[in-house]
Amino acid sequence: MDILTIVGFAIAGFVLVLSIIFMVGFKTKVPDAESAFEIEPIKYEQWKEDIPTLIIKHYESIYEIAGMPVIKTVMFKGKAKYKISNLWMPVIYHTWIENGTGFLRELDFYWYGKTILKGVDFWINGVGALQVNGVIRMNEAGNNVTKSQYINFLAESLLLGIFDFSKEQFTWNTLNENTVRLTWPSRDDKTQDVHTIDIHFDDRTGRINYISSQRYRGQQENKQIQWTLGVKKWDKKQGMWVPQYHAKWEDQKKPWCHYSIHSVSINTAPRAVAEAISKIHTSKYKKEKEIKKHNNRI
Repeated sequence: MDILTIVGFAIAGFVLVLSIIFMVGFKTKVPDAESAFEIEPIKYEQWKEDIPTLIIKHYESIYEIAGMPVIKTVMFKGKAKYKISNLWMPVIYHTWIENGTGFLRELDFYWYGKTILKGVDFWINGVGALQVNGVIRMNEAGNNVTKSQYINFLAESLLLGIFDFSKEQFTWNTLNENTVRLTWPSRDDKTQDVHTIDIHFDDRTGRINYISSQRYRGQQENKQIQWTLGVKKWDKKQGMWVPQYHAKWEDQKKPWCHYSIHSVSINTAPRAVAEAISKIHTSKYKKEKEIKKHNNRI
C-alpha cells in the first residue's frame, strides 16, 4: 500500500470520526424541561349555538368538564425536535399565548447539552415571523409568513383546547361525522380571500386526531401547500389531556418537527405572558415587509 493510499484512508477515517462526534452532539441529553401544570379555576360558559358538537366533545374530553372554557392566557414549556438542514436538533421551547393578541414561541436548540441556536416564531397583532440565529440563520417574514403563522396559531389553539371562541369572524361547518371545517375571511383588507382549516376527530376518544390546511412554507413560496398537524398520542396530566404532536408538509414522507408538553399554566400569570409577548416589536417586521414591497416595485 503506497503512502498516498495510507494518507487517504487516514483523512477519511479522521473525517468519519469528526462526523460521528458532530452527530453524537445532537443525541446528547438536553436539560430537563420544567414539569408543572398550574390551572387557575377556569370559568365555563354555555357553548355558542354555532359551535359543532365535535368541537364540544373535544373540549369536554380534554378538560373533563361540561361547558366552554374561557381561556385568556397560557404558558407552555416542553421539548421538541426540529429538522433543520437535514439535521434533527433537540429543542426546549417556551410558548406564551394571549388570546386577542397572539402567540410567541422561543426556541433553544441544543448540541452536547449547550444552546447553539436561538429562535422565535410568532403571530402577534396581525404580524407573523420565524427567526433562527446562530451557526444556522433563518429569517422568514412578510405577508405569506404572517398568513401561515396565523393558521398555525389557530390550529395549535384548537388542538390544545385554548381557542378563543369570542371572535365573530369564524364560520363552522360539519363536513361529516369526523370532520369540521373552520372558515374565516382574510385579515388583509386588500383581498377577499377565504381561509379554511379542516379538523379531524378520533371517533373513539372524541379528541382531535389531526388538523390540515393550505399554508405557505416560506415568504418566497408562490403557492400554498398542504400542511398537517397530527397527534401521536394523548397523555393525561393533572386533570387535563395534552397531546404529543408533530407537523408535516404534504411533500414530506415524515414530519419535520415533534412536540411534547411538560408544563402548562392557564390563566395564572397574565402579566408575565403580556411582558413576554411585548418583547417582540412587530413594527420592525412591518417595516421589513414595506421595504420588500418597495424593492419589488423597483
